[in-house]
Order: sequence, then C-alpha cells, then structure tokens
Amino acid sequence: MNKVLIVGSGYMALEYAKVLQAQNISFEIIGNRPEKLNEFKKIYPNVKTYEGGYELYLQNYKPLDNVIIASSLETGYQAAKAFIINGAKNILTEKPAGLCQKEIDDLKTLASNGNVRLLVAYNRRFYQSLKYARNLIEQDGGISSIHFEFTEWIHTIDQDKFLPHVLDKFLIGNSSHVIDTVFHLAGRPKEISTIIKGNNIKWHTSGSIFCGSGITINDIPFSYHSNWESAGRWSIEILTLKHRIYLKPMEKLSIQKLGSIAIEEMDKPYDIDINFKPGLYLQTEAFLKRIDSNLICTIEEHQANFEFYEKIAGYKS
Repeated sequence: MNKVLIVGSGYMALEYAKVLQAQNISFEIIGNRPEKLNEFKKIYPNVKTYEGGYELYLQNYKPLDNVIIASSLETGYQAAKAFIINGAKNILTEKPAGLCQKEIDDLKTLASNGNVRLLVAYNRRFYQSLKYARNLIEQDGGISSIHFEFTEWIHTIDQDKFLPHVLDKFLIGNSSHVIDTVFHLAGRPKEISTIIKGNNIKWHTSGSIFCGSGITINDIPFSYHSNWESAGRWSIEILTLKHRIYLKPMEKLSIQKLGSIAIEEMDKPYDIDINFKPGLYLQTEAFLKRIDSNLICTIEEHQANFEFYEKIAGYKS
C-alpha cells in the first residue's frame, strides 16, 4: 500500500494516524503549528513531518498520490484545490469540503478535469450501527419513511474556535453529518418544503429552528425538526414494514417491533467503533483499498446533496 500524506496536525489528523498505524500503512504529516507537530513526533517518532503548512510543502515537494485532508473547516476547500492542482490523484477531505455551493462546484470540476478521485469524509456512513441498520432495512423490504433531527448543543460550542463565516454556516460545517447519512440511506430529496425560524443565535444568522418534509428520489417520505434553542440531539428514525429503527445516539442501534411499544437496543458488537473514532477505520480502508465504493461519499454525490443542505439551512450561496 502506498504511503499517505495527512494534511493537518490537530485532533482529526491524530485519529487518522491511529487508524493508518493499525492498518500498517505508512504516512507523513504536514502541519502549520509546531506544538501540534511536536505532539505527533512524541507519539510517532519515526514519522516524517513537514512544518509551515501545505502551501510551503507544495512549493518544495510533489504531493503523494494518497492525501487525507484533515485541516480546519475554513481551509478545507483551499487545501483540496491546491492538492488537485498539484497532482494528487486520490484525496479524502474532511467534510464539508467547502462552505458554499460555488466551492463544491469548483472542486468537482477540478477533480473531473484532472481525473482525480476526490471523496468527502462523512464517516457516519461507516458506523457499525449503520451497517446493522442497512441489513435490517434490507430484510424488512426497504424504508417506508424516515425522520431525523440535527439539533446542535449551542451551549457547548466555543465560538472562539471558529471564524465568523464558519459559524454562520454551522449546519453545513457540522450538522450535515446527519443529513448526509439520511440521504445515503433514503436518497436525496426530489421535493422538499422547509421552514426556518428563530433569531436568538446571533452568530448563525439564517435561523435556529429548522422544520421540513418532502420525498426522496427513491419515493421515501421524510421529515425533520431541529431546534437549536431547545433540547435535543442528533438522531435518525427509520420506519419499515416491520420495525421502527432508532439511531439515537447514531453510534447505537435500537428497534421497536411492529405491535410493540418497547424499544430494544440490539445486542451487536461495536468494537471497531470503540477502539477507533467511530466510522473512521472502515472509511479509511474504503478510501485506500477502494472497497465499499457505494458507501463512501464522492464529490459528485456531495455536489448533488449540497443544494439541499443550503435549502434546509436557509443559506444563500
């Protein structure tokens, strides 16, 4: 297996390094914060590191073919663009790859013109709970309808860690994890009706209460309700002809059988999502070994989904 270049030296970069080491894949690190790179050197003393960020790296080196972009939300688009232009051929970038439709369109065009495989890291698709849910859905004959919630815990968000324009697109920057998972399971909308209300969160100017419904390209009715000013959590409820399937929390699978009010947590192993950041091990394997290609999010799929993230959020590109 060819070596991997990790762009970034923060939390997500460390998580990817842990996975790559477990998969016996060598890697190198680019960072722009010396203190973070020093942390890497302590954990991985034999790993080559590059200081000064990806711009300085690309001035001096031809990039490796396999690149994982684990940099900050505000730099993801520019980093992906730079590596495409400079010849990387297999790129996995942390979501959301860009904060507006124009940036996503640009990346898709660049990747297509350069024959680059560009993937977006929506790791919840690879949760063990999702694997078990997909199996149950198939056994039950498919999804009848689906409901989801992407309420954010506003009181836990440190605004000093994000630039204002990133906070203002927080639904795309963070909540899209849930919405992408729903689209992955049920298909993106072909019809959607949205309501956006609430103005008490000053840094998120489009609103804070999101309700809506519609039908997907697979003719599956869906609904959602998220109130960032109130209590709630990320969750997905999938209805089949035999079960109501709960991903609440999304890392675990519970079911309610037809004719019963009891909600039972399914007795399933989750070891791979306990030992590593959930979903990351299998997502990285799919990226590098090109397996489960129907699970990983391509830039083409992300481009098609993105307009609905903006509609749900009330954003204007």
